Amino acid sequence: MNTKELYLKFAQGVNWNAFLYFIYKISATLLTFLLYNKLDSKTFSTFANLNAIMFLLLLWIDFGFQKSIPRFCPFYAKNSNDLKIFIRSLLTFKIIILILALPLYMILVNQFANILHLTEFKSYFYAGVILLLLEGIISVIRLIYHAYFWQKQFNSMNAMSLMLEILIDLGCILLIPNQYILLAILLISKIVSRIVLLVLSGIKLPTLSHNIVQIKEQEIDVDQLNKNFMTHSSIMWFNTNIKSLTERNVLVPLFTHIFGPAVANMFKVANDGALLFYRIVIKSIGTADTALFAHIDSMGEGKETWQVAFKKLTTKIAALVLPLLGVVCVLYKYKVMIKYDNNVFLIFLLISICFLMEVMCSPYERVLEVKRDYVLLTCAYTPYIIMVIILLTTNIMTCIGLFHSITLIHGVRLVSSLIMLTLARVKYGLVYPVKYVCTLSLYIYIGVYILDKLINQICLFVL
Repeated sequence: MNTKELYLKFAQGVNWNAFLYFIYKISATLLTFLLYNKLDSKTFSTFANLNAIMFLLLLWIDFGFQKSIPRFCPFYAKNSNDLKIFIRSLLTFKIIILILALPLYMILVNQFANILHLTEFKSYFYAGVILLLLEGIISVIRLIYHAYFWQKQFNSMNAMSLMLEILIDLGCILLIPNQYILLAILLISKIVSRIVLLVLSGIKLPTLSHNIVQIKEQEIDVDQLNKNFMTHSSIMWFNTNIKSLTERNVLVPLFTHIFGPAVANMFKVANDGALLFYRIVIKSIGTADTALFAHIDSMGEGKETWQVAFKKLTTKIAALVLPLLGVVCVLYKYKVMIKYDNNVFLIFLLISICFLMEVMCSPYERVLEVKRDYVLLTCAYTPYIIMVIILLTTNIMTCIGLFHSITLIHGVRLVSSLIMLTLARVKYGLVYPVKYVCTLSLYIYIGVYILDKLINQICLFVL
């Protein structure tokens, strides 16, 4: 695969990620809305918390694979035998870890069920073990597919399984009045859809992995490569988990403890709104950024090719982020019409802008990760780690209040991103495409201005 083909596959991969996220978001929103109206509060809480516990645990036992698999897959592809062993080892290791994590899952769901007064639904939580195993295995297969830009193959199978699941769920919601039976069937339909995806992707994987190996195979130092992979996975695992300490799943219970449920709920509403915009970009890019740079690195390309690849990524991210920033500004201007608390909108605005600016800086972080420049990554993360230690060991948040606590958290996160930007730019000479971003910003500004005038005219006509 040459660089021209690589850039084309990268663009296609991002488009397919965006397509799948659109399908998933529409399906999940529709299902959540229908279930919220159909189920009582306890049954709905069981449905919501089962997913939350499962994906939180999967994040904890990811072992950095989200960053390390797309980083090293292009190197293992140089030899067919080593690639087969690598894939088999990944899947075996993940299955073992998932089995070892089952007691932790049981403890977590038991505690959650007791705390949330959902003890009568413990059997449903325990049945989630099957779903945990399936999602864990699929997560590794997904990363392998995406590492070679096979998003079209995997995401089309995933979309098909999601549509199967949503059709079963819709039929059951309309036809089954008993909530306990409905909840059980919803769980079974999800398990069935995951089994379908696992079987289809598992059958197709050997064929695709055979085709990816270069015609002229190369001998690789597999022992050194394995050592580098394990080191990289460990460091990325630490980075992912330390970052998760300032994300919603941790901050909501923490703010509930410090400020009380009312204030924490205000944060949750604002943060969820900001995450909607953030995840549009994050899910569209997926692991394609790491995979792009990893393939460039495996080809042994020079600085000029790195700059072209870097520009491809940054322009794609800018094209996603800047329109979203425009939408955020329009929403904030018309917050009175939406009739939400002004404090909620201020927090929403702050978190949205910080999240989107982090994403704009993320290509420099990906460069440092792919280059395995752990010293510079440590330098960039040091202010953030110090801030987390201070927040968790002192009562500073109680003293400064919710808004300033959020400002501090996201401010330091953004500082770490800017440090990575500076260090990577100085060391590797990668120039941000400022001209493109400025031109696109001008077009977005014109679009927002026209949208603003249009909304004003509609308001005048309605009122």
